[in-house]
Amino acid sequence: MELIKDYIRLNSVMPTVTLRNVFEFDCIVPDNMPDVARILAVEGTTFVENVRMDNTFVVTDFIINYNVLYMSDNDESPVKAFNTIANHSLTGDIPTATRDILLRAVSTVENVEFTLINSRKLSIRASVRIDVKITNNMEQGITTDIAQVPGIQILTNQENISICTENITSDCNISSNLELPGVKQPFAKLLRSDPQVGDINYTVTGDKMQIRGNLSICTLYIADGGSKPLQIIENQIPFTHIVDVEVRDESQCRTVDYAIKSFNIDIIEDNDGVRRVLNVNSTVVFNIKSYTTEQINILEDAYALEADLQLTKEEVSAAGNIEELTSTFVLKDVAGKDDTLPGIKEIVNVTCNPGIVESTCQDGAVLITGFVFCNVLYLTDDPEMPVATFNVKIPFEQLFEHRNSNSQMQANVNIDINHISFGIISDNEIELRISITARGIITTSISFNIVTDCVEVSDYEGENSVICCAPILLYIVQPGDSIWKIAKKYRTDPELLKKINRLPEPYIIYPGQKLLISK
Repeated sequence: MELIKDYIRLNSVMPTVTLRNVFEFDCIVPDNMPDVARILAVEGTTFVENVRMDNTFVVTDFIINYNVLYMSDNDESPVKAFNTIANHSLTGDIPTATRDILLRAVSTVENVEFTLINSRKLSIRASVRIDVKITNNMEQGITTDIAQVPGIQILTNQENISICTENITSDCNISSNLELPGVKQPFAKLLRSDPQVGDINYTVTGDKMQIRGNLSICTLYIADGGSKPLQIIENQIPFTHIVDVEVRDESQCRTVDYAIKSFNIDIIEDNDGVRRVLNVNSTVVFNIKSYTTEQINILEDAYALEADLQLTKEEVSAAGNIEELTSTFVLKDVAGKDDTLPGIKEIVNVTCNPGIVESTCQDGAVLITGFVFCNVLYLTDDPEMPVATFNVKIPFEQLFEHRNSNSQMQANVNIDINHISFGIISDNEIELRISITARGIITTSISFNIVTDCVEVSDYEGENSVICCAPILLYIVQPGDSIWKIAKKYRTDPELLKKINRLPEPYIIYPGQKLLISK
């Protein structure tokens, strides 16, 4: 005998795995820079270069870009800055992962501490969190029939499952020249630039996905001339990115994740030879997953009229229905600095990174809780420390309506920072308003049994099987009976049982009903 199988990739979205560690890095001041008198601020941004499985361990390779602001002994321009890069790896054990999986990792620098060793060296300790998103994507043979068995009777069932049909990684290259407004003094030196991607939305027309968004850049620089050497400029670059996608049906569900892969900004001269233009080159990497629902046939049970069969079954799990979740909310809070820092004169910029996000499905709603890490860079009136920075951690809890959600479903949700606005309340406090979009999917996890083996046995009695010697007998239906159970028990053809008893569709029988059973 032979098992007839359809092969399909079964997906199951696992809970996000969070890895954390503290990474140390000894930073040396570049040779062309003056000595450090005092560190003003150290900021770290990070990007995952590669994520892979090694047996049951997930290995993540990532870089941290550090920006160091410091005071030098140079009286003409005491505020200096330089950038440096550190390469790291982080490994975590994931024993429940299968061999065939889809991996996506996002890294975040949650905190940076530093110690000035001497005028040319500082020691940096960065707390890094990596969120690993795992989708088991295992090819599974689904038995649908048994061949080469005379008189075989089969019972099949249908299940709707969601499968990942696409996993696309696409780079969006953004280039632009940004000119200073006429009222601003020309650039002398760039100190720090903070890029952020926001306002992401997408549409699909035919086999093209069009992704739109904005690259926002806040730059702290030293002006060439004027009474105010430290200046701030904010810019926004809109972009559109086209990705080829596979079209299957209108019910396809898609998720879009993104991160800044690289960012470079330089001063160039305008047409008059004046340093008034910023040349920006950045790459944003998009990860797009497409899910579609397919109906599969599953062999649920089988028996033979003239042979004893024994079935071996195995339980498998898969993603059932998958639906998108997208909602926007505004997080408001008042953030205060430490009393040891000088007073706030002017805000340079506020950068925000999502912390751990937990999502729970409820009946008719999805609850999302988490927090946002914020770094505030500001100007002071203190000539000994003209620039300062402090960090705040803002918690949030949001309940979003979703009519198809229930407590048995699972949610996998990320948050994107769209906009950050702020205002100074006093020289110690600022008000923050953070526009956040929650994006993700909610899934139904289903499980079912598949037949993995079928053998003929001589002493197998089956499930209460009865060998009927009489050509015909009268049977009284018992509670829990079905046409299939009765036919299997007496080794007769279910279609013959329906026919001789003249049962109409949908072939419902009732306890106490009398049926004729014929061999």
